[in-house]
Amino acid sequence: MTRLGLVLPALLLATTLGPATAAAQPVFLQGADSTTITTVLPPRAQGSRCCSGCAGNDACPDCACWATAAGMLFAYWDDHGHAGAGPWEQLLAGGGAADLDAYRATTQRLFDLYGGDSCDGSSVGLWVWGFCAADRELFERFTSSLGYSFYFEDSDFVYWEEDVASDLNTWKPVYYGYYPEGGGNHVVLLVGHEAAGRAMWLYNTWDYAAHVKGFDEAWNHCVVNTEPGGTDCSTGACCDGTFFSPPTQVCEPDAAEEFGCPWGTACDSDVGVRRRDRHCSGESETCGGALGEWKAWERAELCGPAEACSWTAANCTAVADCSCECSSGPCCDGCRLLRADHVCDDTPVEELRCSSDACGAAIQRREGLRHCSGTWDGCGDDFIAWGEWSDERACPALSYCTDDGDGPECRECTGGCRDGRCVPCEPECRFKQCGPDGCGGSCGSCPAGMRCSGAGLCVTPGVAGGPGCAVGRPSCGSPVAVLLALAVFVARRRRRRG
Repeated sequence: MTRLGLVLPALLLATTLGPATAAAQPVFLQGADSTTITTVLPPRAQGSRCCSGCAGNDACPDCACWATAAGMLFAYWDDHGHAGAGPWEQLLAGGGAADLDAYRATTQRLFDLYGGDSCDGSSVGLWVWGFCAADRELFERFTSSLGYSFYFEDSDFVYWEEDVASDLNTWKPVYYGYYPEGGGNHVVLLVGHEAAGRAMWLYNTWDYAAHVKGFDEAWNHCVVNTEPGGTDCSTGACCDGTFFSPPTQVCEPDAAEEFGCPWGTACDSDVGVRRRDRHCSGESETCGGALGEWKAWERAELCGPAEACSWTAANCTAVADCSCECSSGPCCDGCRLLRADHVCDDTPVEELRCSSDACGAAIQRREGLRHCSGTWDGCGDDFIAWGEWSDERACPALSYCTDDGDGPECRECTGGCRDGRCVPCEPECRFKQCGPDGCGGSCGSCPAGMRCSGAGLCVTPGVAGGPGCAVGRPSCGSPVAVLLALAVFVARRRRRRG
């Protein structure tokens, strides 16, 4: 038996160990039982077009048993690995174990990475799983494509205590391949076991049921021990020694500053300064995330009675005339300009945006209040204190959010979604002169006096069955009408010859 070493930080081991369970009792993932295990991890069916007798289709169109079982494996760790922190939450991009679209996108990615072709083209990506090393290498390649280093341990022959019982006792699902009676090979996911009877509860990818199968060493094939290992990082301003720090983590205090005149530009007005911190990105150990909100203004320079803050110079400038700087206006007290933090209009201003361009993204909304500028007596849109963005509504799973200038809206992904992104729609106008192009656009319009037919062609009304045909007569474009017209033509020719 070949076993590859699996190095796991102490944190990983501590967080995955389940409670001690009596040997005679069945053990299921996350402490579930035979009736609740499907709520911990939904079972998925193969339903491939390469399997004409299989009902349903949870995985990708060409996916067979191995990709279906692997998808459930990654779905489990996405939901139950360290509370969804760090790399774990990307194992099913854009969703979790219950999200069918995310599951299909993940299985499609696994299938594509293995280089499998459709069932009509090649069997390489479907059935050749004679060595567990191939499974492990695929898993490592998949997780590496997400930007992380994961490690998996494989065995070319299965031992009950070492490969099955020990993993399930610590709430680790087991990716299990075996030779069924009657020939062939098959891959399933083990979700529970009972030690005394050496029985395994497995999700058979040919249907939705959880089954019990006695452990028979004569039919064993291979197992991949399936706890992802590895880490995001080891050092760095945005690394906790294991994972990337979240975007809420400040990595550089006071990374940016701005000087100005928040208390106006009248005589004896002081120069102010405000600062903001830089945050981690959540995807790197370096301090390269976004800047946070501006902090409150602080006095940077105190101006004298004959001085005033200069907004352009950002310092105290001598002033010869200290008379009133304004007389009226929403940002004037009758003589002095009001400070920049003064709300001059308590009617909220609204702004909408798309949270991202991914499938299922949300339309977000925020509100703000107009403030004085400190340099002008009017109240305009240049100084608005905005609140936090919040989701107004989410687009459907097979839609995306876009803003063409009239505000964000959800549009259907007519080409479907792949890897969380909308597949571009291909307009179809090859045989059309007008009408819709199938992607929300148009194939053109018809000249005056013509109309667009259902086939996307410009036609003249009254011709070939158009509205000009006489009522009660055969349709102008019908075979009967053509034969009648031909008969009349032939009769006239004969009369002329006679």
